[in-house]
Amino acid sequence: MRVLEIIASGDLGGGTNHVLQILRGFKDSLSLYLVTQRDSYPFRKAREIGTPCSGLDFFSGRVDPRVPFQGALIV
Repeated sequence: MRVLEIIASGDLGGGTNHVLQILRGFKDSLSLYLVTQRDSYPFRKAREIGTPCSGLDFFSGRVDPRVPFQGALIV
């Protein structure tokens, strides 16, 4: 099974910690991929775990219609 996790905020906190626990716990049994804020805490931790990830700039503008299309480069 392939699982894509997306964390827009790169802040340390409950949601981020939970996603990182999922990545650690299922890294040997699922195909995992993370999309998160470029050079953020979860980005660095996912790399340490060995999970492939992409860093996007989710907060370049208040409403930036280009952000979803940046993720299209993941596949």
